[in-house]
Amino acid sequence: MDNLRNYIGQELQWRHPKFLKPDYELHTQDTIVLHIHRQGYAGNQALVEADENRWLLDRRGFRKKFFILDPQTQAEVATIKGGISGKATVLFPDGREYKWQSMSFWRSTWGWFTSEDVLLIQQKRGARVELTPNSQDVPEIALLVALGWYLTRLAAEDASSTAYAPVT
Repeated sequence: MDNLRNYIGQELQWRHPKFLKPDYELHTQDTIVLHIHRQGYAGNQALVEADENRWLLDRRGFRKKFFILDPQTQAEVATIKGGISGKATVLFPDGREYKWQSMSFWRSTWGWFTSEDVLLIQQKRGARVELTPNSQDVPEIALLVALGWYLTRLAAEDASSTAYAPVT
């Protein structure tokens, strides 16, 4: 896989290459730059591979708490604090934090922002991703890209499962 930072300012596209496999890939025109494999009960875990790094995204429990783990040691790399309307904040042990929030009225565009509200990543309609030049020096930029996809995907799945729930 190629380094994600090589594509700052270019539009990247999420793809689901094989219908029956729980794998997703972030592509340039012809290169894979990030790979996600969903696993665990109901797909609540996702193994992320990008830029020679690996992370395990894990959603647990009734309150749906999120964790980012090292897949080898299971050590916690960061935590995700969810908010209303799909917003989230990623908190790293060294105090850095990044905010995930909607950028449009219809929630078709989302973004990752620094704690100073500087836009790092823009994700449109869940499938198109663009890294801004501000993301160049963020060490976990690939993790944030994957996490944006994961949060969007889980929100869509949660919404669809409640839409078809029987009324009693």
